[in-house]
This record gives sequence, structure tokens and C-alpha cells, in this order.
Amino acid sequence: MSVFPPSGRVNNSPGESFSAEGFANGDFSPINGLSGYKGPIGLTGVFLGEGVSPASPGILQNFNQGTSFSSLSPQLGQVFFVGDGLTGNGTGNPQSFIAPSGATRLYFGIPDGAFFRGVPGNYEDNGGSFGFFAQVTPAQPPQIGGGNPPVPPGGPPVSPPPGTPNPPGGGGNPPPNISIPPGNPGGPPVSPPPGTPNPPGGGGNPPPNISIPPGNPGGPPVSPPPQPPNPNASALGNGVIPDVYLRVVQTVGANIRQAETPGNRFFDVPNGNLGTFYNLPAGGVLANFPNGTRALDGNDTVIGSAANDVIYGNQGDDSLRGEAGDDNLLGGRDNDILEGGAGTDYINGNIGNDFVSGGDGNDYVRGGQGNDILSGGEGADILIGDFGTDTLTGGIGPDAFIIRSSVEPNPTRDLADVISDFSSLDDVILITGSFTIRDLAIEASGSDTTIRTLSGNFLARVLNNTPGRVQESLVVIPENSPILTL
Repeated sequence: MSVFPPSGRVNNSPGESFSAEGFANGDFSPINGLSGYKGPIGLTGVFLGEGVSPASPGILQNFNQGTSFSSLSPQLGQVFFVGDGLTGNGTGNPQSFIAPSGATRLYFGIPDGAFFRGVPGNYEDNGGSFGFFAQVTPAQPPQIGGGNPPVPPGGPPVSPPPGTPNPPGGGGNPPPNISIPPGNPGGPPVSPPPGTPNPPGGGGNPPPNISIPPGNPGGPPVSPPPQPPNPNASALGNGVIPDVYLRVVQTVGANIRQAETPGNRFFDVPNGNLGTFYNLPAGGVLANFPNGTRALDGNDTVIGSAANDVIYGNQGDDSLRGEAGDDNLLGGRDNDILEGGAGTDYINGNIGNDFVSGGDGNDYVRGGQGNDILSGGEGADILIGDFGTDTLTGGIGPDAFIIRSSVEPNPTRDLADVISDFSSLDDVILITGSFTIRDLAIEASGSDTTIRTLSGNFLARVLNNTPGRVQESLVVIPENSPILTL
């Protein structure tokens, strides 16, 4: 699990508030099956299973001595420091928190107590809140197949201690400084005639001048056939898309031509594998396909189903709707309209000036190239403008607005991305780059705030917000952050 930098502030008593990185040094005792905690008074977490153990585990580590770890592996019930989820304070690389075996729940909270020591408590005068995103990456299952085959007979023997008598046929080493004729106990073995099979369990090299075909005992392993490169590997989740029954769709006037090919990955099926013509109403509309859909040329309308759909618009001005389910939508070329609908959707406008909307649910909304309009909808959404002059609207719920500083220079404020509904109470603005917040100018521009580099590259214009509110929820993350490769 990784945590993307929280926004907001919290106070343990009326007065000064603090960020997720916290302040002071706490030293709390165990309570109710949870471990003690030594560390800053900031954002912390704990993994739990189905129940809480009556015995509290020991303290994971003393976070008062540093919080720049790259990863943590807490046990169930061990309280750990989270902070802003980066190795530095507002800078550095994302930290990883590895869930223990049996974990089914994850809680976040703030440690508190009298003088920040002893038994936790004194929460009645706390105030404020943090808004943040936690990205959970499932553990990769063991890979079956694809490795080296078992060692076949014919491998090198294990050398016994010097002087060990040979088994029938020889095979041991002679005692030191004693010359023993071949084939006698303790001497070198008699070489079998060429072509004699090796005894079971190995014991020598293949007979001379005999070529063993790949895959047979004593021969080389069978090499798997080379896989052709996937030209769309960077399009959706680095090409990792579940196997689906693919339907290739092409608009031809009032007709749509389609084919169904089972057992292939979505992007790996050739365009030419087409089936029969089907007469549909004019306009090229395909509705309620519960699996994968790839449109070809033309202006297509593809409407998903209640299942988890994969829809690729390809060329043309397309309208793609995921409907219910957790959907993957990719616009392709030209100017597209993409709507995720309900569920946790991954949506990328790709090339062209696109309208990309997440709908209900926690969505990942990306513009790609061109001047795009992005809308998160209801839920905790991640919005990335990428190239061009984009407009980002988070909608209801805590949202993360990601502005990439490296994609193209914007010499004027009118070319910068626009964030239309930022709220410092629950939203966060993430700027990618190899600099710190001190290298940015955060300035008032009428009722808005502009963010630019000191070299004059305008990154974003935040509507109806003051520089102070923007700065307290602004974090710089690396350009290679995992959040950009979902």
C-alpha cells in the first residue's frame, strides 16, 4: 500500500494545528490488543484481521529516531507512522506499507494522550481532518510455468571425498598422490563407449558427438516462443488487462461488422479477424456488450454493460460509456466523449480534445494529449491533465489533481491547466518534478491562484482560492511516481 500526500490539518487541542507529518515525539503504551507507539504526533495506521488479539504485539520501531524508511512490514495490531507517505517531508519517493498475512482491515488515526505519554486518550478536544488517497497493490501470485525445467539426468556428479571407493563403473576421486589404474577401487572410472546413456541421477556429460534435441533428458530446455511487442502496452495499466471475449467493431454506414475471438488479450488480436455483417440502426451504435469492445474507423458509440467492460474507441470521434461495473475506457485518436458511470473506472482520453468523466465511484481520470475537460464526479477521484491546456473538476468527494511539469512549457497563465473546484478541506494538488515547493511561485491572480516554476513555466490556475489555501495542500512528487502508471 502507498499513501498519496494528505491534505488538511489536525489539532490535538484548541490552538496550533499540524500536518500529517506531525510534531513532537510521542511514547504511548499498548491498549486493547494494539501495540505501543513511539513517534511523531501525526498520521498513523494499523492493520487488523477479523478480530483483535487480546495480547498486544511489541512496538514496530521507534519512529522518533526517523521516518525516512522506504517500506514497513508491520504485524497485525502494530501501530506505524504514515505521515505524508514520502521518504522526506513533502519530498522524496513514495513509501510502501506491506500488509501482514491475515489483514482484512486498515485504520488510520492520530495518537493523543496526556503529555503525549502513557495510555492513549484525551481525544475530546481534537479537531480538523486529513484527506488522502491510499493505493493498494495486490501481492503478485507465484508464476506457474515460464521458468527453467527440472535438471535432467546428465548433470555433473557430486564429488565424494578423496579416496572414496568407486561404485561399480568408477566415479570417485583417487586418494592424494596415489596413482590407481582406471576402473580399480579408488581410481578414475572407465569411460563408457560413445553414446552410452547416463545412469539415472546424472553422473556425466552427454556422450560425445551426439546431439540431444531440446526438451529431452540431458538436452537444452525448450525456449518459449518469442512474444511480439504490444504497441499499446502503455495505454491501459501497462497492457495488463484480463482475458476477455473480444468483439472488434467497425462502423460501415448503417452497419456494424463484428467478430468474437475467445481467449485473447484485448490489445493482441489483429484487426483483420472480422466476422459477419449485422444490420443495426444508422449511426453505428453498439450497446450492452458485457466483455471487451474495440472499435475501428468511424465515429462510434459503444455502451458498456453491468459487468467490468474494456472499451477502446480507436479512430474517429467516439462516444464510450462504461455504465455499471469497474470499466477501462480508452478514447484513442480524435475528439472523444468518455463516461465511466458507476464503479471504479480507469479512463484515458488519449489523443485529441476529449471530455472525460468518471461518474460515481472512485475513478482514475486522465486526459492524455490535447486540450481536455476532466470531471471526477462523485467519489474520491484522481485527475491527471497530462498534455495541453486542460480543465479539471473533481466533483463531490476528496480528489487529487495531478499537474505534470515536464510535459510541455507554458509561458503564459492562459496555457496552464485549470482546477475549477479545489477545496483545501479535502483535496490535494500534486505537482510532478525534480524540485521542491520552494522552487515554485504560488501567486494571487485576481480571485484565483497561479502556480508556476521560478523559471516561468505556468503549471496551473486554481480558481477562487487564495495562495495560502493552495500552498497548504500542495505537494511535489517524483515524475516517475507509481500514481502515474496505474
